[in-house]
Amino acid sequence: MAAQRLSLVFWALVASCVAPPAVPSLGAQSLEISPEPPTIHLDYGKPQPAGLLLLGTAIAFPFLCGSLGTVLFLANTLSQTTGVIPLVSAVYSVKTGGRPNSIRYDPNASGLRQIHTSSQIFASDSRVVLSVTALTADEELNDKNRKPHQFLLFFDTKGAFLHSAAVDLPFPVAAIGLFESGEVLVVGSTMIERRQHWIVLDEDGSVRRDLMPARDDSGDKKLEGKELSEAWTSMTGVPQVLQYRGHLLLLEMNTSHPIVEINERGVMKSTELKLAKGETLGEFIPSDGRTWKVILGHTAKEGSTENGTPAGMFDMDKIAEFDPNTGELLRYVDPGKDHYPISLACEQDGAFIALKTNPKDGSLTIERGTPAQ
Repeated sequence: MAAQRLSLVFWALVASCVAPPAVPSLGAQSLEISPEPPTIHLDYGKPQPAGLLLLGTAIAFPFLCGSLGTVLFLANTLSQTTGVIPLVSAVYSVKTGGRPNSIRYDPNASGLRQIHTSSQIFASDSRVVLSVTALTADEELNDKNRKPHQFLLFFDTKGAFLHSAAVDLPFPVAAIGLFESGEVLVVGSTMIERRQHWIVLDEDGSVRRDLMPARDDSGDKKLEGKELSEAWTSMTGVPQVLQYRGHLLLLEMNTSHPIVEINERGVMKSTELKLAKGETLGEFIPSDGRTWKVILGHTAKEGSTENGTPAGMFDMDKIAEFDPNTGELLRYVDPGKDHYPISLACEQDGAFIALKTNPKDGSLTIERGTPAQ
């Protein structure tokens, strides 16, 4: 199951092609780190059952974690005939403390038609937002030439559907984030312009403001000229978006680019992580702690079959902990035997949470990994 989860996550991310915005101090340099940072090793308790999903269901990227002790994830149910084509794609959350249970966030509750669920989901402490393409019932009935278009679906944390909002933007939504005010950050780009868009929307889908060009930490300087041009062209991937102390963090996979922190007013800050030689960024492991937990990786070499990763493709192979203020590498985390780094959903109260599914019977289990004594 871990290999299946790794494959789903990996190929979804490799297909990404959206560029995030310019920020100061791009182009972090890989640094030699000496001495070698310490490594902690995780021990796991007995797996806990956390309910049943549909038969043939596999967990897909991304994981999100709420402060109320839940893990949010997308689950694809595969065709029983081909084993390839997703028939159902739904969002679930799992309570990880006490008696685990799963909640489904069902896009069909919106009343929309011809719904296609993307992997773009985000959760705050009070709401979950999901990006889909769909038609209204009226459009399906009265406009046969109308193609499905973009909507945002809002749910409460218990799975109840709240409302939908049509999104009229000239680009597909590639990443989303929720600010504490309820406003939504959407990221996307067009193939023709080859430039990134960072737009803040109201809950009704209307545009509040365009965050480009970016502003630096002072809030009044706009990046211009060569600095802005180099930043735009150097970033080529869809960012992972994570909530952190009321702001949003953005990380671009398979780069050494700084972590971007952005608030609702569009003020951006960048933190350059001190990476060892040959290391590049994979993705955040959401954490309620004071440090950043980041999966690191490298590009597999020609003639290599590292962890089943084809040559030239990105392989996420270790977990590192960084100081958010300085970017210093503090230590590595060994996920333990039979656990890929990518299988860890988040860290809560000092424990790393791993989710596993059994596609044969749809059972979902939780494992908690804590530092070995």
